[in-house]
Order: sequence, then C-alpha cells, then structure tokens
Amino acid sequence: MSPSSYEQPFLTQKSVPRDTTAKSGRPDDFPQRDKENILYRWATSWQAPIMMIGLLFLGGGMSIAHHLFYQSLHNTKTPGDFSQQLNTAYGTAFAFAAKACFIAAVGSAYTQHMWFNFRKRFVRVSTMDSIFTATSSLLSLLDPRFMWSCKTGAVIAALSWLLPLSAIVTPSTLSIRPVTSSATVELPVPVVNFSAFENFRDGDSVKASLTRLSRLVTSGVQTPPIKAFISNSSYNTEVVGPSLQCTTPSSDVIENIDAVFEGVGGSLQSGNGTIQPMAVYVAFTPFTPVTLSGRPWPIDDLGQSVTNSSYWNEFIDRCVRVSNPACSLIAPTAFGIPDNSSEGYGKTINTANALWLRFGDERLSCSVQKTLYRLRFDARHSSTALAGYSFEHQGVFNYDSGENAGLIIAIQPLLDVLRGTTYFSHNWCSLRDQQTTKCMSALSYKISQTLIHETALTAMVYEKAGEVRNKTWKIAEKMPIAAPHDSIPSADPLDVSLSRNLTFSNIIEEMSRNVTLSYFTDARYLSYNSTTAAVTTTIPINVYDYNIRNLVLAYSIAFGSSALAVLVGLYVFIMNGCTNGTASFSSILSATIQNKGLCNVVEQFRATASGQITSPSMVAGPELLQLRLRYGVLIDDERSDLENSEEGERETKRVEAFGVPGQIF
Repeated sequence: MSPSSYEQPFLTQKSVPRDTTAKSGRPDDFPQRDKENILYRWATSWQAPIMMIGLLFLGGGMSIAHHLFYQSLHNTKTPGDFSQQLNTAYGTAFAFAAKACFIAAVGSAYTQHMWFNFRKRFVRVSTMDSIFTATSSLLSLLDPRFMWSCKTGAVIAALSWLLPLSAIVTPSTLSIRPVTSSATVELPVPVVNFSAFENFRDGDSVKASLTRLSRLVTSGVQTPPIKAFISNSSYNTEVVGPSLQCTTPSSDVIENIDAVFEGVGGSLQSGNGTIQPMAVYVAFTPFTPVTLSGRPWPIDDLGQSVTNSSYWNEFIDRCVRVSNPACSLIAPTAFGIPDNSSEGYGKTINTANALWLRFGDERLSCSVQKTLYRLRFDARHSSTALAGYSFEHQGVFNYDSGENAGLIIAIQPLLDVLRGTTYFSHNWCSLRDQQTTKCMSALSYKISQTLIHETALTAMVYEKAGEVRNKTWKIAEKMPIAAPHDSIPSADPLDVSLSRNLTFSNIIEEMSRNVTLSYFTDARYLSYNSTTAAVTTTIPINVYDYNIRNLVLAYSIAFGSSALAVLVGLYVFIMNGCTNGTASFSSILSATIQNKGLCNVVEQFRATASGQITSPSMVAGPELLQLRLRYGVLIDDERSDLENSEEGERETKRVEAFGVPGQIF
C-alpha cells in the first residue's frame, strides 16, 4: 500500500520512497538482522534521568538551605541597612535557585513526555506547535487540541508556569517585628529623704512648697504625674513614709471630741429636750498648749474626760476659731505630753492621736503611722512612672528629731488642710421684735480655718450640712420666731464623683498616702544615692520573624509537584527506549530532514493566499498544519550495499524521524 492511501492527497509515491524488501511496511516484515540494527539505534542514555533527579534534589537542597538561613536569622536583631539588604538578597537568591532547579527538572520531564507522546500516536502539526512551545507560550498552553490530546503534558507544562510563584511566596516568610530588649542592672534609684524634711519646717509651720503640693493632691485624691527617673526602665523599691490611719476612738476620747464639737457652734435644744449641735465638721490636733504658762491640752493625760468647759472654750478660741501655728502637730516638740506637773513638761509625745475629728455623728481618731511603701516604677506607663504600690502600717512612733520628725513635717500639710470647723450660726428674731423692728431670723453656714471644701470631701460635708440645716429648721419652726432665712451652697456633681462611694475615713487615709507619694515629683525632697534597686531597662528593637509554616508549605508543594512530574518523566523515559534529551533545534532538525518526503512536502506546500505558489514563506499553510505525524523508525529505500565477505549478507540502515503513516513503524 502506498503512502498516498493514508488520506494525504498532497503526497506522492515519489516523495515517499519505500523499502522494496518489506512486504507490508510492518516491523514484522523486516529480516531479523534489520531489526537488530534498528534496536541498536534505539539506544538509551542516563543523561536525562540524572538531569531530572539531580535537578529535583538540587532544588530540594536549595529549599533546605533557604530554611536554615532564615532559621538562623529568626529572633535576631536586624543589622544596619546594608546588611539587612544583603540578607534579603540572600533569601531571594535561595528562592530563585530553588525555583530554577524545580523548573529545569519539570522541563526535562516535559521533554521526555513530549517525545513519548510523538512516538505513541500520530499528532497534527498544529498540535505539535503547541506541544513544543507550551512551556514558553501561554497561548500554546491554552490550545484546546493540546490540552485534549496531551493531558499529562498539559499538566506538566502548567506546573512549569506556576512554580515561579514559590520564588515570590518564600522570601516573604521573613519579616521584621518590633520587640523590646531587656537588661537588669543594680543601679541607685531616687527615694524620698524624710530625714531632710526638717529643712522644710518654718517655726511651727511648714514651707509653702509643701502646702501647695498637699492642696494639689487633696483636691483630686490622686498623685500628680511622676516623671521617669530612668528612661525605658522599670524597677521596684521601698520607702518608709507617713500615712494616716483613722479608727473609732475610745469612749473617753469621744467625750473630748464631743465637747469641742458642741463648743464650736453651740447647740439648739428643742422643746422635748433634744439637743442639736450646730457644728457640721470639726477636726483638731489635741497636743496644743493653751496658756502661755505651758498648760497643755485641758486634760492631764489623754483618755481622761474634761468637765471644766472653760478649758474647752480657751482651746477653741486659741486653736479652732483662729489660725494659730502653735496648734499644729509639730508645735508640741517643745512641750511633750505632761507628767501631771503644772508646767506640762516631761513625757515624749507620740503620734497615736494626731487628729481628732467629728463629721456629723461620725467620730474618728487618726494616728500617724510609720508606713512601708512598696513601689513599682515603670517608665513605659502612659501617664506616670508610678505604676502601682502597696503599703504596710508599722505602727505609731515617738516624736523626736531626725527621720521621725521629718515624717511629722511631711504629714503636717494634710493636717493643716483637714483641721478647722464648719458650723451654723443663727440669729433668731422673735415675732414681737419682727413686728417692731422688722427683723428676720438668720441661719448662716460658717467655715472656719479649714480647707475641707477644697478637697474631695467637700460633697460629703455639704450633704451633712444639709442634714444639720433641716434638723435645725424643724426645731426653729416650733419656736416663736420669724421664719429663718439661709443660704447653703450645693455640691457640684464632679465633687460627688470624687468620693467614689468611699467612706469619710477611707478618703482621708488615701489622701495621706497620696501626699506622701507626691514628694517623688519634686527633686528637692529626693535622695539619689541612698538606695539601689534592680533596674530593668527595656529598649525597643527590630528582630527578624520567620514564618516557617508558610515557607515549608510553599516548598513542599513545589517539591512534591516537581517530584510527580519527574516520576512521569522517568516512566516515559523507560517507555521510550531511547533518549531525546531536549527539544533543541538540532534535535528537531535531525528528526525532520532525514525524512526526504517531509522536506518535499514543505517545499511544495508553502503558505499562499490564492492556492498558487508565490514567494517563499516561513508560515505553514493550513494543509501542512493538518498533516498528522509520528516520531519513530523511518522506513527508507536508500540502502548502502556493503559486501560482507564472511556472511555474504546485505545490511539495511534505518534512522529515527518524523513521518506520516506508512513511513514510520
């Protein structure tokens, strides 16, 4: 049968010579010696499998090297700009090398599969174009004929297009994140030096700087912002300072407090015998000489009640109604608690009863406690370096020189704010006098020698004043007097919120601690070399952050898919029985020019516009594109008659080439 019978109308018997020794053009029709020659030409080479396997494992090695390089940088401080750029470049180079090896391995496997596909079946020339260029042309990859007739090859070609994504994903797994680096060193830290507070005493008073600071603290029940002593640091330290502890006093002390409370504003008695004190708030320090002769507080010893009201009246006139520095806590230094002598000298004073006060029906006795403060400083805190504190009362102490005297001076500004009184005074006008003189009864709210209304306690005092006023009115309404007229300021809502639902004593105690801590805000009160602490300094730095999961996932996908492609390449390499290592021009040339029939076809059927031969063109015509070819052993009728003296046989030489049906077996 001639080749023209295979529906190739543009081929002639002349253009496709046949071997006349073959009977039917099938391999079985050739002599055994010819088959041996043919099989000899289908030799194999280990270059292709070594190339595929070697490139695959080289890419895997580059992936591991990339991982180890990034692992060595993980959590390390980023270097300067130049070194940082070098590290980025090294990572990109590893990713590029791994990608290049994987693509080369996949490309080698694709080449093996391409030649296997050419040998296995007859393929149109147009489809061959797509097969040859699928790894370099996206249009060829998307050719439907190629995707349908060469499914496995299309998958491998698509893989070669997708593998470069690994070179984009893997370098991005190394990023930079900010962290803080810490170092702990024993350093001197500033603390309040209460021993030096005697320098801030001004006679029986304290310096104005202490007074201003205490007013700032008590007005808001908070410590002023403390600046960081050491930048970017945190540390714990301890300091012993004063604080107030307010408790319910004994019955004897209550009698003394009530005596002063009733003596300040007087009282109003109703018809049924009910006595209503006119005072609202009274606070005072009991250690005060009331006569120039040195007679101290009207009782010889604390805890004894006093029956002689003249003593109270003298004390109230000297220490409550007027401002007298001699009535402060620091004044009795020259006197001490009396020992029943007429002069009142002898005993050493202590701080057990530093402040007595009554607020409505609540009585309190406040002592100055030596207190251990455990402080936590953190310079990273948003508003103040003082991040928190705890405290522990260590008890009262004797009033002597040195540190103890400094503790008294440090707490005295708060006592000056609290002591004093608020009360009501009245001026009753009888109904008879009202008719004759047109007078009016008056009920007035008085504030004497106290700054209590400048503190967070003001809302509570105003509320209590309203209660006293209402009780006084109820008594006055039953008296034959004209209707009283009064005016009491009301508490501001902001002042109400300052109390935070704390009790009166809790607020006083908190204010005392805040006053002590506020001395950290002024360098004049600090000692910088007397105390050391373990200071932890934190510095913000940038470190490398390696996302190992993403890199391993990307390289695992790349290596796994490449390995599958290589396995396909090895399989078709074995099935081919010969090696076609590349799709190079020389291999294409060798596979075509050896078939002179194909050369004649290309010469005869160039692309023309009208079906007639025109000037030579490199564009294949439609008929040529529809030509079906297969790669295999070419049946050629050109022989070399070589005389074999020993066997006397003729040898037939066969070559591999593309050919049409009837030319290839």
